[in-house]
Amino acid sequence: MANHRPYLYLAQIGAADDPKGADVLAGWYKRNLLIYGNLVRLIDSPDERIFLLIGQGHAKLLSEYVSESPNLRLEDPAKYLP
Repeated sequence: MANHRPYLYLAQIGAADDPKGADVLAGWYKRNLLIYGNLVRLIDSPDERIFLLIGQGHAKLLSEYVSESPNLRLEDPAKYLP
């Protein structure tokens, strides 16, 4: 997604001995992984559905995490919304 590009530019800020941008970006990725972990912990049974409404800045990474997770399935919410 094009909206992810600014984060990659952010990673380039700083120097090898002081990677300010990468440090900030590492926090961003950590936040997304924490959201993913919390999402997984909400699930009580294999038949349960979770609807996560989240901003598009997080959506790219969370979609990737869910798609690659062996015990989750990513669905298009348009199927369930009027």
